[in-house]
Amino acid sequence: SLVEVVVASRSELPGRTARDFDFASRYNAFVVAIQRGNERITDRISEVPFVAGDGLVLLCTKDFTRLFREDPNFATVVPFNEDEDFNNTKRVNVPKMIIAAILAIGMIVIPSVADNFKAPNNYWTLTHTVLLAAYGMLIFHCITAKQFYSSIDGDVLLTIACAFGVGSALENSGVAKAIADSVVGIFSGSKLGLLFGIYIATVLLNAIITNAACVALVFPIVYTALKGQVATKTIVYILMMAG
Repeated sequence: SLVEVVVASRSELPGRTARDFDFASRYNAFVVAIQRGNERITDRISEVPFVAGDGLVLLCTKDFTRLFREDPNFATVVPFNEDEDFNNTKRVNVPKMIIAAILAIGMIVIPSVADNFKAPNNYWTLTHTVLLAAYGMLIFHCITAKQFYSSIDGDVLLTIACAFGVGSALENSGVAKAIADSVVGIFSGSKLGLLFGIYIATVLLNAIITNAACVALVFPIVYTALKGQVATKTIVYILMMAG
């Protein structure tokens, strides 16, 4: 099968060729093309040094995506659709891009606007708009059904579920309060400084674990630190941006 990976900036690949890195043996995959900006390289690929941000088209086994999705050498790992070729995947579909942008913006803006009216039965919550945006992407063919379902990762969901349990344990044991007090002590100059500190801490933790698990772990700590000082929705939006 064909898979496209993007060379990560902090990987071992930049400056080295496929031959130097022994790419074929390490990944059981062959580099068939390199997309570098607007340039496509297909000749003597084994002698071309990789550059951070290069898109590598790989001929590999079907389980490559599952095995190397989290590999630190790759920023992204995306399988090609069987009905698309290399040229088609690089073509920008402007109408679909605009529709996807409208759905994504509406997903965030609508709950904020609806909340200002304080309706007793407000069905325009973030949970509802996220679901509507996801189905909108399907209806307008911004993504295929195969892409939609393949994006649901059982391992990630299990990690998130476990993270909620750990988060509850932190809150019940008092560890969350202790950490929260420390954070408040460091960034106690202003609310803006406190929010900035929490944002940075979440970003750093996100580099170690998945973003959803990171938010699940951090939320009880942040909520304890900012309770009574900042609205809960503000906390949620900060964690969304950081995670």
